[in-house]
Amino acid sequence: EAGASRCGGCQRRVYCGDECKERDWGKDGIGQGHEQWCGADCGEEGIDWEVRHVSDTKGFGIVALRDLPAGFMILVDGELGRDRFGEHPAAASLAPAGGTDDERWSTNALFSQGDQEVVCPRVSRANHCCEPNAFQYSVGGKRATALFAERPIARGEEVLLAYRQHNDVSNGIEIDAEVCRAALRLKYGITCPPDCP
Repeated sequence: EAGASRCGGCQRRVYCGDECKERDWGKDGIGQGHEQWCGADCGEEGIDWEVRHVSDTKGFGIVALRDLPAGFMILVDGELGRDRFGEHPAAASLAPAGGTDDERWSTNALFSQGDQEVVCPRVSRANHCCEPNAFQYSVGGKRATALFAERPIARGEEVLLAYRQHNDVSNGIEIDAEVCRAALRLKYGITCPPDCP
């Protein structure tokens, strides 16, 4: 495409222009902080995965464009704080469609290290599954969240996470499964089966 260029380091990341690269490069920008991940064995949008419409019920999701092995770092996404959320080009396209910035923030926010609420525009496209094929990890000090394949993911398969922030046992507190199911139902409209782990 006219004006498009590849990253001079990894030769994988493609930018639509200089402004796009500047926005994506540093960890303090509103992009993915590619400077920190350039050269790492990490998936790239349009090569390894893509965001696309997956169903009328779910809307958009992340889909593998090739077979991804277990343990593979599928993507790294910059973490946007509340103060920078509205500046990101993808913010207006997040669920709920036609919602306000506050509604989109509430629907898509997750907790990063240090219990800070952030939005990762690409990670937020990953849909919930009680038996996920991927997991997310907030990378402290990098203002980024990475998605990893929990098991092999086949080409064409949707990348799915368990929305477990309602039952994060890393702090030693375990929440009743029914409370977790109720939170998923109220916040996302997800009805998990009674045998959901």
